[in-house]
Amino acid sequence: MRLSYAFLEYGKKFIQGGGATDFVELSYTSNFSGDPVSIARDLRRALSAPELTFFRFRPETDAAAVFVESPYSGFAMFCLVQARRENELNPASNMTRPFYQIHFQVISTNELYTVFKQDGAPFGNLFFAGIDEQQLEKKGKYRLKDYWEIDTAHPESITMSVNEANAQTSLIYGERDKVIISDEIREIVNYLAVYFQDKLSGKSVPSCQVRVIGEISLEKKFGIVDAVNRLLRPLLRQYKISNNPNSKMAYSFVTFAFDYVTTLPVHILFLRNNQENQMYPQSAANTKIVEWKA
Repeated sequence: MRLSYAFLEYGKKFIQGGGATDFVELSYTSNFSGDPVSIARDLRRALSAPELTFFRFRPETDAAAVFVESPYSGFAMFCLVQARRENELNPASNMTRPFYQIHFQVISTNELYTVFKQDGAPFGNLFFAGIDEQQLEKKGKYRLKDYWEIDTAHPESITMSVNEANAQTSLIYGERDKVIISDEIREIVNYLAVYFQDKLSGKSVPSCQVRVIGEISLEKKFGIVDAVNRLLRPLLRQYKISNNPNSKMAYSFVTFAFDYVTTLPVHILFLRNNQENQMYPQSAANTKIVEWKA
């Protein structure tokens, strides 16, 4: 199966000899070329990255994945956020300020819903489409590209293949009519199912969040969010105008962040330990803690 997306990468261009420029639009697909500055501003606002977080001051940390609503109707936004420092590539430089580099991918919710309907597992593919392959191959790091020059030589959109769900990536085992899932995923799904059921029925519901705490591998995190989205797919449909038979179908998804890199009340927030859980403010009206042991 296939999935298309447009992208824009925002951050600082590194300078030969040390340091970095001010923030610029580093790279983007051609459908964003008309006004990349305004588009980058809209995307950054939609992400709502916090100023103070452990993540911001760890430039050695791998990129974190975030999946939220985009500022454009009918589209979702998958982001890779990396903590960086101006002198990261030249420690001798006196420019030492930390900053975020962000790779935004804008995806049609109709296409994404179809992928989940076909038992696809798209989030890992989206993540690896954004990271720097050379750093992964040479250093085993999940990092964004180092930009020395602005790169805009891209088509209107990128189309990629999406993996089918399997036992390793989905954390769902067995046949379709006999699904066995881990206790932790069952706990997450049961909690979020109430929220999405109420939302689908048209009720006004307060925001909710599951905080998943534990040292969890990147691959397992993608398995969790892919699995939860597939299991809740029947509840992720909603009509734009419920009493209008001609209204188009709109789709919701289970949003998530792999670290505290957005102040939005994403449905699933992954944190490493209870210290982070206690330090970061509750962004949702209702919060459930799930300690990952699987």
